Amino acid sequence: MLTGEQIDNWNDPPVRLTANDIHTINQLTEKLHHANVRAGWWPEGGTTDPYVVATKIALVVSELAEMLEAYRKDLDDDHLKHHKGVAVEGADVLLRLFDLMGALGVRNFGGIVAEKHTYNQSRADHSSEARSKTNGKKF
Repeated sequence: MLTGEQIDNWNDPPVRLTANDIHTINQLTEKLHHANVRAGWWPEGGTTDPYVVATKIALVVSELAEMLEAYRKDLDDDHLKHHKGVAVEGADVLLRLFDLMGALGVRNFGGIVAEKHTYNQSRADHSSEARSKTNGKKF
């Protein structure tokens, strides 16, 4: 968690994801999708059926909803009881998302994440000043 002092230093150079970070995301995308194919979670030709892909996207959304509910109620996880539900559901979001990106053949998901992160840091509407204005993004 960021401290007040760190939050006040938004003028510091932007945080960049490293080549290692990008590689790790790419490896997770490949490995998690491969594991789900082996476990039978992807039917033959699954990504050619738009309803299969839409269902997989909806499952990511459902994990986000479960994450919100766990946070809202401050729940411990039902299965991994030594962890907060919000953390475990967050893991489920990533597991499903990495699997889906692998299924769709996104080969450099890590690079895309890094590029989008860099872009977001340069957006004028993401600055503290813009967010504090009338009609600015409050969250």
